[in-house]
Amino acid sequence: PLSAEASIRRWPQRLKSLIATASEEAHQIAGRRPARIYAVGVSNGGYLVRRLLETSPELVDGGVEVSGVFWPPQGGGLLEQLPKALAATSEAQPDRAALQAAGFPADPDWDAVLAAYRSTYWLNTLAIFIGDLDPSFSGDPASYDLASRPAEARQVLASIANTGDIGKPLSSLTGGRDALITTDSHARSYADLVASKGKAGLHELTVVPDATHSDGDAAVFPAVTPLMPLSHTAFERLVARVEGEAGYSATSAAA
Repeated sequence: PLSAEASIRRWPQRLKSLIATASEEAHQIAGRRPARIYAVGVSNGGYLVRRLLETSPELVDGGVEVSGVFWPPQGGGLLEQLPKALAATSEAQPDRAALQAAGFPADPDWDAVLAAYRSTYWLNTLAIFIGDLDPSFSGDPASYDLASRPAEARQVLASIANTGDIGKPLSSLTGGRDALITTDSHARSYADLVASKGKAGLHELTVVPDATHSDGDAAVFPAVTPLMPLSHTAFERLVARVEGEAGYSATSAAA
């Protein structure tokens, strides 16, 4: 979201347009429209899958989201979490209690991963979303305080917030060591929101304990479990569920 035309507020409509375009392309090439359409997304794309199933579930038959960003109805999300994480790791020794309170992994054995994410992702991600969602802010993104910002900033966050009121099956996959889109603040909090809407029966959440946000981490940190192979399995399970194939068990995937 580096310009108004590319704002996160326009992403959901662009995904809907992509679905229409893909369906038309299939019609022109194969002579018929798709019998089934599934939405699959990673990170910000995971947010879009959730948002689609909340706002326009009739466009697809189900979705898979991997490490999806959660923008909660009460506001905040990354705009509150990342400043706290930056503050908690500003000294030589991280403030582990503050990290845990902000939802971030604080196990000393994973400090190298945490340091890599701090230097690579946190400040950049925060600056990008502040620039898009609260462009009147000027100053160090690390000092951003949503509570002190004008009401307009919270209104913008409310306009993109997830509702949890999904209308089609959703399979969620996340890493227990994700130091950007953290398990408790994003994956489990979203699962709780879905359940609060009475839609838990449509949702599966699988937490892979030693996976992070990027599979590329496995090349540097051998303890990291790549998510993508498991994401393919999650997609196959979703198809089996939607299309009624034998062998599907709703309880076997939950973790």
